[in-house]
Amino acid sequence: MARRILERVEVDHSPLPVVVGTLIGKPWLTVLIEYYSRMIVGLCLGFDPPSNVVLMESLHHVILPKTAVASTYPSVKGSWPCIGILEMIVSDRRTDLTSNDLENAAFQLGLLTEPEAVT
Repeated sequence: MARRILERVEVDHSPLPVVVGTLIGKPWLTVLIEYYSRMIVGLCLGFDPPSNVVLMESLHHVILPKTAVASTYPSVKGSWPCIGILEMIVSDRRTDLTSNDLENAAFQLGLLTEPEAVT
């Protein structure tokens, strides 16, 4: 249970049920949802399956301001004020998220003082 913004963020990967061209394949969506507000605070959409790189991009998206959205899509009204360092990241027990990738991504972004072994 979270009591404030960015105390707990949940991450999940989903293959999207579409095929883009015969050679490109199916896209993946990685979403990070802030538990307290239920707002999407980060995401990664691409053709790479879940990996350390995808996790890094998703976490990077959480930390940085989303000003590019407003400049790229000026017709979108409102703001996306999700920015900052999260305190806890939670995932399901998928094998790609129970490897050291998540710990290493958090360490490289400064969310951990040292990588921890996943048990």
